[in-house]
Amino acid sequence: MADVSAEGPPRGANCAPPGGSERAQAASVGVVSPLGHATAYPDAYDASLLFAISRAPQRAQIGLRGDLPFTGADVWNAFEHTWLEPSGKPRIAIVTLTVPASSPAIVESKSVKLYLGSFAQSRFADDESVRAAIARDIGAAVAAPVGV
Repeated sequence: MADVSAEGPPRGANCAPPGGSERAQAASVGVVSPLGHATAYPDAYDASLLFAISRAPQRAQIGLRGDLPFTGADVWNAFEHTWLEPSGKPRIAIVTLTVPASSPAIVESKSVKLYLGSFAQSRFADDESVRAAIARDIGAAVAAPVGV
């Protein structure tokens, strides 16, 4: 079981570069989305499971460039998110993620599921450490502040 701190730099995320289809982008850098592939479930906290997808190519296809003509956010709910207290006692919470629509990227949903699942056998000092780690990691993946 991993002991995890909410401090420190983001651990990074896999990301398909801007331009072209997601599959072509990913293949060009040797990174492939976990979507549609068999995956092992992680047994320790791992921010590198997050797979970011640039919003720019899809927005360009519909003629959106520069400032967006709308505001808003993507809101994701994770029910029964679990982690361990320092003593090893399991904790559970509902997590709501708010990613601004203006963020340069979004995270692929299966990668979020795997990432959040990676907390289950990892020890965190307190609830705030869990919240801070999620905000930091997903914020780094989407290159924007994320509400947790």
